[in-house]
Amino acid sequence: NLRDRGLCRAKGIIAIGNVATGFLAIGGFSAGLLSIGGLGVGLLTLGGLAVGIAAAGGLAAGLLLALGGGAFSLGLALGGCAVSQSVAIGGAAVGQYAAGGQDAQSSSGGLALTLDQLRAYGGNTEALFQMIHAQLPEAPEWVVRLLLRVRP
Repeated sequence: NLRDRGLCRAKGIIAIGNVATGFLAIGGFSAGLLSIGGLGVGLLTLGGLAVGIAAAGGLAAGLLLALGGGAFSLGLALGGCAVSQSVAIGGAAVGQYAAGGQDAQSSSGGLALTLDQLRAYGGNTEALFQMIHAQLPEAPEWVVRLLLRVRP
């Protein structure tokens, strides 16, 4: 349901419209389990402004995962500006437990790895692994593996 002027609402399993709600929602404003649109809200969301359990977009807010220029998440945030309650990776990254990127900061004594630090280890992942465990011995193994995959 699309219209040049005004807003038209599309509802259904697959909804395509100016305002779309359904299992798969595609539109300017979309809400559904799978949501694609300028402003999207749903379980899996892709849009200019995306909010959901897992969200990707220019500005993304996700409960478990956020990917985008500005990414905010309780779980994992990846993007130009990434802020997370757990792990953040990006140009400017702030994470409570771990952060990695050009300008990384970790609150509450977590692990922060900047690109300059990664370059200093020159690909020696064993030395980098030892440094991580020296700084943060209680770091979960999956976090350490994830941060070791970040390359300058």
